Amino acid sequence: MAQPDDTQGEPPSETQAESQDETQDETQGGTPGDVPATTGDTSVVPAGRPVVFVHGLWLHATSWDPWMDLFRDAGYAPIAPGWPGDSDTVEETRRDPSQVAGQGIDDVVDHYAQVIRGLDTPPKE
Repeated sequence: MAQPDDTQGEPPSETQAESQDETQDETQGGTPGDVPATTGDTSVVPAGRPVVFVHGLWLHATSWDPWMDLFRDAGYAPIAPGWPGDSDTVEETRRDPSQVAGQGIDDVVDHYAQVIRGLDTPPKE
């Protein structure tokens, strides 16, 4: 599966994704409900395995939306929680930036650690 660059660009086109799916179907086994971990990878992950997307400074959790769709379509359970204090939309966050002001790296790491600990199934390392 294509990896996003540091700008969190667009996922592969439908044609590229379909081509990857066909390759996976031909090269990987598994049981019903399982989803290949990556293109060309022979391991299989349980359907619905969590994937946690973490955005960087000056971005919003919604920047992951195209990737969330791609991973959801592949059978994963993606989430993209915002930083502590982020509002639901970019516009709301911009209207009141004081909500995210003063957050240090420890605050952000603790926030994401709490989110991950709260998952029913931990993401694979």
